[in-house]
Amino acid sequence: MYGRAGVWFRGTQTRHEGHIRAGGVDKDVDFVVNPDSRAATIKLVPR
Repeated sequence: MYGRAGVWFRGTQTRHEGHIRAGGVDKDVDFVVNPDSRAATIKLVPR
């Protein structure tokens, strides 16, 4: 499932970290909450 209802997304709200693997990129990332955003936009910050 996509978006805020997805299990993966709810997990990021607890841990604020995750792992991205796509298109040859394989990175550990931090999930940053931006209170000014008007949509569920995710900013991935490499660690």
